[in-house]
Amino acid sequence: MVALGTPGLLGFLYLVGKRATLWSVGARRVGTDEAAGLHAIASRLARQADIEAPDIAVSHTDVPNAFTVGRSPSNSTIVVTTGLLDVLDRDEVEAVLAHELAHIKHRDVAVMSVASLLPTISLFIASFSLHLVRAFVDVAKQSLRAGVVTLFLVLLSLPFFVVSGLFWLASALLSHIIGRYREYAADRGAVRITGNAAELARALKTLEAEIEGTPTEDLRELDGAAALSVVPLSTQLGLRTPISHPPTEKRIERLRAMEATLEGSTN
Repeated sequence: MVALGTPGLLGFLYLVGKRATLWSVGARRVGTDEAAGLHAIASRLARQADIEAPDIAVSHTDVPNAFTVGRSPSNSTIVVTTGLLDVLDRDEVEAVLAHELAHIKHRDVAVMSVASLLPTISLFIASFSLHLVRAFVDVAKQSLRAGVVTLFLVLLSLPFFVVSGLFWLASALLSHIIGRYREYAADRGAVRITGNAAELARALKTLEAEIEGTPTEDLRELDGAAALSVVPLSTQLGLRTPISHPPTEKRIERLRAMEATLEGSTN
């Protein structure tokens, strides 16, 4: 049943995932007449990255963040919030857009969508197996004959529960590792595009500080895109911070090391 349903789920996400995410955060695509500056930056950076310029969408929320949706470089949209545009200067916005363009170039949205689906499927199988075991036990309470049959069924279904549980642990760990690697790779990609690591480091530091001070009810406006955000939402506010994001301070440390290397190479 799961094997048959998985292709359908993947197909559904392939067709409507982008639109559903944009709708969930209240993002609307904007043209060059509404956001000429953003389009100009994105187009220039896209040429430097040798990819097609993505669409731009804006979410009117005070939560400062950005993320990318879309299954391929030709179908991608970068979403920025008005909160991000309010707290970052032009160079920092450019660095964030370069980070998102690196995600697009490497098809990270598609990669992480598949990676995050595996733990979900395995968890469903484990939960289904556990419900079967509980149902068999309830039946066993009715008679001795039912108990014998139930014992056989429990022993038959128990391996599925154990294997699916172990697969969930393995796939969740894999998703975690891939996600962290993709974020670090997008940071490196942004530096290759812009030639400037310091601006992205400053942008990440500012966004992290702003998000930590944002009320819970405001942060929930972007909860539907938490796994995609350039900076994760705060765990201190009880929201689902994606485990795919490495600690922001670690990313900043790496960016500062890259900046030192770039400065050394120019001296």
